[in-house]
Amino acid sequence: MAPSLRSRFAPFVVALGIASLSALSAPKAAIAVIFGQKEVDQNDFAVLASPFGSGSYQLLILEQLNNKRPCWSESGSNPIIVDPLLLQFDFTGICARSTDSNGYSVRMAGRDFGLLQQLSVVRRENDLVLISTDLTNRDSPPLIIGQTNGLPPAGQFAKITLNPGWRLTKRTDGSKELGMVYLTSDTVPSFIKLTAFVDTQASWAKDFIDALAAQKIVSGFEDGGFHPNDPVTRVQFAAMVNKAFAYLQSQRAGITFKDIKPDFWGAEAIQTAYQKGFMSGYPDGTFKPNQQIPRMEVLVALANGLQLASQNTSALSFYQDAAQIPDWATGPIAGATERRIVVNFPRVRQLNPTGTATRADVAAFIYQALVNAGRMPTILSPFIVDIGTPTPANPLTTPTEPGTPPTAPTTPSTPIQPPPADPITPTPTPTPTPTTPSTPSSHPPQIPLLRRLLPLPLPPLPLPPSSHPPQIPLLLHPLPRPLPPLPLPPSSHPPQIPLLLHPLPRPLPPLLQRHQRPPVLVLLSFPRCL
Repeated sequence: MAPSLRSRFAPFVVALGIASLSALSAPKAAIAVIFGQKEVDQNDFAVLASPFGSGSYQLLILEQLNNKRPCWSESGSNPIIVDPLLLQFDFTGICARSTDSNGYSVRMAGRDFGLLQQLSVVRRENDLVLISTDLTNRDSPPLIIGQTNGLPPAGQFAKITLNPGWRLTKRTDGSKELGMVYLTSDTVPSFIKLTAFVDTQASWAKDFIDALAAQKIVSGFEDGGFHPNDPVTRVQFAAMVNKAFAYLQSQRAGITFKDIKPDFWGAEAIQTAYQKGFMSGYPDGTFKPNQQIPRMEVLVALANGLQLASQNTSALSFYQDAAQIPDWATGPIAGATERRIVVNFPRVRQLNPTGTATRADVAAFIYQALVNAGRMPTILSPFIVDIGTPTPANPLTTPTEPGTPPTAPTTPSTPIQPPPADPITPTPTPTPTPTTPSTPSSHPPQIPLLRRLLPLPLPPLPLPPSSHPPQIPLLLHPLPRPLPPLPLPPSSHPPQIPLLLHPLPRPLPPLLQRHQRPPVLVLLSFPRCL
């Protein structure tokens, strides 16, 4: 019977394989809907270790929907062996089964952890254990949810007994019960940090949102969520930017917009955002408060209000879709880019300038602007655009509005170097270690292995008098272009370079031109002879 069961449950193996691969794909957005949970009769469910492959097991959950026919039977103890009877008849409407992450997930403290935790069955000595591992932190210890209390015979299904504090519940959307089965706990372990809102636990912007919530700059909704994926309207952005930059003074007098009545809930926020230079209206005298705001307009507003716009737009070459940025927005967005205000999810080199800004986008932009102003600590995120050390801001003389060409600055900005082909996390340049003059010797110092990038420029090496040049057997990193001259003592022998892992610069530095005889070169990585 065991081989037959394994063959009939083969589709489960395929489904779990697909689910495992999905965990390695691009980052996912947070769940947009805040789901609830419904208590269920635990006797209507069986949590099983299902055999597959050679000695491997996966999680399978069976549910008895009615009493027409039993969906499984149990026998024995330590472990309890389960016979899935539903395979012997058409179980439609009688039984239900959950075979992968589309059918079950982890829920703790009233929050979904389906995008953060992965359930699996592993063997530990003479037991099968149901664990949940953190997909975002490999160093986090797994959650131990249950075990079989013994190993079943080969090819048999074993019942998993849940540990105290864990139970099964069903997902709900409002009053509607859904098919998802939760492995549920009312608490979370101390090493898992809960976010400020119930729907941001899996959000890419949760750290930005939590930090702003702690300062009461952003707030949530009555359902306890922040709704990070919801679009932001112009009036909502005005309200958020006013809370974040309440310390700034007005730059201009107020104005009356045709479509903003005095009793409108956002009228004061709109006026303040206008007076501080963050936002303006349209040529027809309207503000359009309920219009969704694009990402580029958020960045332009922040750059204008904080006077960060730059005349030098070379920073925009970092973005693969820079051609979509209109001319009136290039200066402000370039300035925001230089100041590390831009945050792009899920692809850091895709600005998506015309895309509608979400609440998560705006929270990240505002937080980074506060970091630039020295009012918030730095948050590490792979989605922050970092083109290198920011150049001094070169603000335009007047804020830039959509469709209005920027006014030329009084002084030219400092040009910056083009960004690398792929975004990388910058590493600090190592500080040169002061050298101590060595005593005279007949042999120069030997540099057998350089494991880190050399500081730029290279400090002079104090070489004692010697009849032999220095030997550099192995360079693991490319030398700077061009190589600085090394103070070599007079010698009748050229330097010996047995192994170079990177090509030499053209032309060769004085190190290889000083001697009468050509240097000995072994395993050079460039194709032609010198």
